[in-house]
Amino acid sequence: MFIQELKILQEISAALSSDKRIVKVIAYGSRVRGDFHGDSDLDLMVIVERKDSDLKEKILDLVYDYELSADLSISLSILSLGEVEINNKLGSPFMKNVLESGKIIYDSGYRGKESSLAVQT
Repeated sequence: MFIQELKILQEISAALSSDKRIVKVIAYGSRVRGDFHGDSDLDLMVIVERKDSDLKEKILDLVYDYELSADLSISLSILSLGEVEINNKLGSPFMKNVLESGKIIYDSGYRGKESSLAVQT
């Protein structure tokens, strides 16, 4: 991952960390693995306690502002803890990949549903 992307991720996580509804922010995909090409996007997952339209809009606006200012495409996934838990229990390859190989950018320390954020085997 380049310094520019790392700086953007740090700024996004700092901005999101002030909201107690944000549980975790994870970067994943080719830019994190280091096998990206020039037009690869930056994959970002934001896990929230519960989804609501205000929170979703806040996250989307923030990420969009960074996309514009950095001229970087960010692929954003916003999931609730419940959605993570369901995907994990169903053995979702996508969820397994994110949780196993993603880079945690922010972690609130939320432990209410800790099992939701662990890979099910």
